[in-house]
Amino acid sequence: MASDDIAIPVRTSELANVAAVNLTALELSVSKVATLTENLRGALVETEYIRVVSRGDMNRIQL
Repeated sequence: MASDDIAIPVRTSELANVAAVNLTALELSVSKVATLTENLRGALVETEYIRVVSRGDMNRIQL
């Protein structure tokens, strides 16, 4: 594999549960940070390799 190739993981039937918490920043506006947070959540969902859940749901999930 060349150094610029991207390794695509093998998708399994079980998706990992991930909660993306709200980002914070010292030198960005609240609206910009909120936009970045939503873009991150959207990108994670689009991978179809993980299940994005709310933080509250993450606390209820049994391991």
